[in-house]
Amino acid sequence: DWSDYPHLREIEFADIEAEVELIISSGHTEATIWTEISKPEDDEDGGENEEGEEDDDVESSRGKRRRRRRSKKGPVATKNVFGWTVQGPDGTKKNDYASIASLSTEDKLLKERLQSLFDRDFPPTIDETSNLSREAKYALDQLEGSVKWNEEKGKYSAGLPYKYGREKTAEILNNVNSRATAERRAWSLKRSMEKVPEKKAKGFSEMGKFLKEGRTRELSEEEKIAQEESGNPIWHLPCHLVFQKGKYRFCHDGRANTRGVCVNDFLIGDLNLMVPILDPINNMRSYLYSFSTDIKSFFHNILVDELDQGTFRYFWYKDETMRELVLYVFLAYIFGSSASPTVSSFILKRHSKLMRGTFSDRVCDIIEKYFYVDDGSSGDNTIEGC
Repeated sequence: DWSDYPHLREIEFADIEAEVELIISSGHTEATIWTEISKPEDDEDGGENEEGEEDDDVESSRGKRRRRRRSKKGPVATKNVFGWTVQGPDGTKKNDYASIASLSTEDKLLKERLQSLFDRDFPPTIDETSNLSREAKYALDQLEGSVKWNEEKGKYSAGLPYKYGREKTAEILNNVNSRATAERRAWSLKRSMEKVPEKKAKGFSEMGKFLKEGRTRELSEEEKIAQEESGNPIWHLPCHLVFQKGKYRFCHDGRANTRGVCVNDFLIGDLNLMVPILDPINNMRSYLYSFSTDIKSFFHNILVDELDQGTFRYFWYKDETMRELVLYVFLAYIFGSSASPTVSSFILKRHSKLMRGTFSDRVCDIIEKYFYVDDGSSGDNTIEGC
């Protein structure tokens, strides 16, 4: 309500209920240029003001714009190609911060993110006092109850964090024919790969690697029946090859839906466990010498609990003629599951705690605080220390 400000009463502001979805870059500066300004105590009719100063038109290289001349403090209305908006102080409250940026927002989440950027540089930006949601606590309970170390394979395994629990999720997923969708997509992928030999080569190369490294296996008829009789969730994932950064990447499509049902919608993917991406970046700037590192195929090196392996079924071709489909099960977390990033972060933090005493605190701190998913960084002020 701007009725207390005479210079704003006659201006019609668009009433929009929406989140911030677009930041205009310097490549479109013309969209942010003001064509009209209304400052505090401007007269309402746009004529002479109380000091005898008239509104005037200003010529510039970008055309004529209207200027209302005043310099007193208060909210200022500006008009550009998007319409009228208000900026500046409203005089209702003060705080102890000294602001060195012309950015302000009433959106709480956006405000917190901006504050973390401007108030801090090198320290970790994780808010350790934030409370987890009920859903996040439920996911953590599921992960804590299912995580295990597989001595034979030298990997961790963990169950999928379901929004509604394993039993309720099974009731819904198992009554949807995701198999038909996965088969249809497999035949569509075949046609695509026949047209692009490079894509086909990558698909079969990656599949061969999955088999060799024990990340997947063919599902026998006996295993198929046993999974379905167990009452645990069953889902069939379509495969696709995504072209990114000049090469194809093999993915399982956790977003694919059948009759409006999508497996990713039943997984909890946001536990607030991921390290903010700025932390490993800023950490590199803390030292004279720095390094970056990554965990190879991180998702694929965390196994899925046996009770949940049926959720990651998929079809691939018997051979390169692609005339026959074979049912496989992926034994690890996939690229394409909404739960993979947060489960991997959970495993990484757990591992760092278990390794304290075996490795130095500094090494464990790097693992816990300076890895964004699978990319980490640190450094030292000497080459030897780095």
